[in-house]
Amino acid sequence: MKIPVLLAAMVTIFPVFGEEVTYSRDIAPLLQESCASCHREGGGAPFSLSDYESTKRKAKTILRVVESRYMPPWHAIDGDIPLVDDRRLDPEQITLYRKWIEAGRPRGDPADLPAPRTYSAGWQLGEPDLILTMTDAYELPADGPDIYRNFVIPTGLTKDKYVKAVEFRPSTPEVVHHSLFSVDTRGRAREVDQEDPAPGFAEMPIGEGSGRSIGGWVPGANPRPLPEGLAHHLPAGSDIVLQSHFHLTGKPEKEKSQIGLYFGNKTPERLFTSIQLPPLFGAFSGIDLV
Repeated sequence: MKIPVLLAAMVTIFPVFGEEVTYSRDIAPLLQESCASCHREGGGAPFSLSDYESTKRKAKTILRVVESRYMPPWHAIDGDIPLVDDRRLDPEQITLYRKWIEAGRPRGDPADLPAPRTYSAGWQLGEPDLILTMTDAYELPADGPDIYRNFVIPTGLTKDKYVKAVEFRPSTPEVVHHSLFSVDTRGRAREVDQEDPAPGFAEMPIGEGSGRSIGGWVPGANPRPLPEGLAHHLPAGSDIVLQSHFHLTGKPEKEKSQIGLYFGNKTPERLFTSIQLPPLFGAFSGIDLV
């Protein structure tokens, strides 16, 4: 009675027992589901994995980073509580990919390829209620250390608003490692910005807060509205501050980010407050969520 169970488990790894693993039937769907949101033309990753030739060239690199769990990016430690949007590959999926390399990276029948996945060129959540754009593009050198820069964008609001969702759109995704969004109600960030002749400024003076967080963006992240009854408070006259981390690409680049704000139709039951865990760039990183 145990033999059929064992065979069933093996079929979850290989589509047909003993059949060769191919790119078209087995690997392309796996990459499309777990990697293509970033590794595509116009995505945030440094190279595309949307076709056989590009995947074949990067095959050993892909295996190394998935086996080490460096990719797909996911920093939460596994536990008893399932987490939403877990990006990790299953051990069976990694085994499948390894078998493909060991078999010589066969292409297979192009008829087995999945239908191409489409990505919206516009705003993922539809047209925002308010679109804010950096006043000037920030020029980045070809190489050197990573750059951290703050950009202040006045909202121009004359009335308080309640933000249900935030969507970020970098003009050059491959250069933006991540960006954090905060609300400045005192105008302090604007004052510091005026002291620097280049767009934005490097850091807030010691003792000055960076403002109240309303979210952030990393490559591959999808915007998501807050749950019903929750919203961020955005006071009239406030500024949005983008705290962006740039990773240089080997050639000069320009970045002029946009951020789209989606407002609620009524005053929320509760205001949303975010807490960074772990705080201070990893301090107290051994904290458990129970």
